[in-house]
Amino acid sequence: MESMSSSCEDSTINAQIIKRLLELEKIQSDWAADGAQGIQWVQSGEIHFDAILMDIRMPVMDGYEATRQIRKFNRDIPSSPCRPTLIPRTWHNAWQLG
Repeated sequence: MESMSSSCEDSTINAQIIKRLLELEKIQSDWAADGAQGIQWVQSGEIHFDAILMDIRMPVMDGYEATRQIRKFNRDIPSSPCRPTLIPRTWHNAWQLG
C-alpha cells in the first residue's frame, strides 16, 4: 500500500519538484495551492493523508496557521510547516507546531 501525502505550496515549480521526489519514494501526493485548501481536504475526509508538507509562506493562509488549524481537529496526521531555506529560528517555530 502506497503512502499518501499532501503538499501545500503556492509555487507550481516547487509543488512539481515535491511531487516528483515523493514519487521516487513511492508516495502518492496531492497539491493544494494554499493552507486553507489543505485544511479543506483534511476536513473533508475524502482522502486519507499520511502526512502534510506546508510551505510557511503562502497567500490566503500560511503553513503555520494552517498547521495550527489542522491540530484543532486532527492531532494524528503529521503536518509540518517547511521552507526550502529554513533558518534556525524558522526551523524552531516549525518544529514546535509538530
